[in-house]
Amino acid sequence: MRWAPHALVLEKSPRKPSLGATPEYLKGYYYIQGLASMLPAYALRPSSSDIVLDMAAAPGGKTTQLAQLMKNSGLIVAIEKRRDRMRSLMSNVNRMGVKNTVLLRAESSIVSKLDLKFSKIILDAPCSGEGLIAKDPSRRTKTTPEHLKRFQGIQINLLTHAIAALDEGGKLIYSTCSIAPEENEAVIDFAIENLGLKTLPLDLGVGNPGLREFRGVSFHSSIENCRRLYPHLHGTEGFFLCLLSR
Repeated sequence: MRWAPHALVLEKSPRKPSLGATPEYLKGYYYIQGLASMLPAYALRPSSSDIVLDMAAAPGGKTTQLAQLMKNSGLIVAIEKRRDRMRSLMSNVNRMGVKNTVLLRAESSIVSKLDLKFSKIILDAPCSGEGLIAKDPSRRTKTTPEHLKRFQGIQINLLTHAIAALDEGGKLIYSTCSIAPEENEAVIDFAIENLGLKTLPLDLGVGNPGLREFRGVSFHSSIENCRRLYPHLHGTEGFFLCLLSR
């Protein structure tokens, strides 16, 4: 895949064994995830000298990809608050042979107590998952405006904590598997106007620009730097990402 150089696209697979039960999978030779989910790590471009924060790390796809791009050097602090999801994160980090990562089971607000500044931060925020309608058709109707408002509050809160931990000149990638502007452009617009962040261009080779307007609400012009992916246009899950700096 041209814009995901480490990806192999599986067009057809046998029923048995499943992709998650092969010896190669158990030995950590590959990780199963959607193509769009690989973009945040590529956009962040971490190096082996970076100190990276993964704020909502489970199940570990982005954490292990970051470790690969960093050549298992530098430092990744991966945070996950739920015990059940931490198990999957630990399993994948160990299975993939990751050695440069510290796992913390805690609320993301703990970053303000770590006395540590991060050069790169990845926030794959909790969201409604509207971009996964192709896989789960029930998402067409089960998400209400109240759900979007609640997720937006969570996303803004996480961004606020992330900024407090971001070093001067550092970069933060914000992403969701949602196509709802309420969880994407509206959150980035708030970050620009109220949190002092600015967007940076993304040269990913895929995706449409962020929306400048939605239902009569206008967003900051620089939100065009963000990228949207759609199943019918890009052959991926619905996805949004934006690269930010202080």
